[in-house]
Amino acid sequence: MITNDEAYVRSTDPDDASTLIQLYAWDKPCCALLDKRREPLLPTVDELREILASPEAVKGAFHTLEDGTGQIRGFCCLRGLSQELSFCDISVLPLEVGHLSLPCLEAGMQFVMARAFEHYGVQKAMTHILSHESELREFYERHGFKSAGVQREALFTQGRYHDIEALVCWNPAGTRRVLQEGP
Repeated sequence: MITNDEAYVRSTDPDDASTLIQLYAWDKPCCALLDKRREPLLPTVDELREILASPEAVKGAFHTLEDGTGQIRGFCCLRGLSQELSFCDISVLPLEVGHLSLPCLEAGMQFVMARAFEHYGVQKAMTHILSHESELREFYERHGFKSAGVQREALFTQGRYHDIEALVCWNPAGTRRVLQEGP
């Protein structure tokens, strides 16, 4: 976890579901919240609570980002972690695009990058963004992500098509660490 005067990164708990639900607004879909078929999800608060109570969330894969006043400003997570294939998906999800410049969002990105590259030793972190998520794209680029290709018109929602771009960041250390299970 990260704690300082401007940022607090903590494991997300089921009580955060009422804030997390704000990310699932239909007005601007978020690529990180699409389902496996690349369609927007519409979970309920109770469904999110159940997900956040699951073992994956308990392991610390999903984190809440608070500012210095204790206000939740976003979330971050590692998904699809594969130590055998040495990659994972990283998502940083601001409640509002303007929050991307806040220290707590920066701290969240540093936290998940350190977990991916230093703790789990993966070689590649990936993320995906929709064509309208330009501020989020700039945020990822500031942290070393580069385009790995665009799927043209991959999502149709709100009467129009959206492109989905894959962004990749390689382990800056270039070393692979395999965690050992057990004592």
